[in-house]
Amino acid sequence: MPQEVLKMDGRLERFANTNPGFQQFQTRFREALANPELMTVLRMEASERIRQAGMKKAAKNQGIKEGIKQGIKQGEKANSQEIALRMLKRNRPIDEIVEDTGLTVDEIRALKSAQKKRNAN
Repeated sequence: MPQEVLKMDGRLERFANTNPGFQQFQTRFREALANPELMTVLRMEASERIRQAGMKKAAKNQGIKEGIKQGIKQGEKANSQEIALRMLKRNRPIDEIVEDTGLTVDEIRALKSAQKKRNAN
């Protein structure tokens, strides 16, 4: 077997081990060793499948990054709400709480209302 074919076969073997659906392609590759035209087609298919696998991984990583960003935003919001609650307990003016926390007047009023309900129970 030519060195290039052995090298390609080794890469396909590693890829097939991590991608079960690719094992069928690997079998076709072994059958195509005797047919150069089929080998060209299989190489193009392999390149496309590897490209698609890379795209899936990139999409997954992007989703993870977006999830982390969303979690950070939620944490910052929760922190602002905790600060606002402490300020409300100290009877600080709403406009001061808005300025210090970045929360809206409506959000602070909702926190104040929820705080009153908790204190009533």
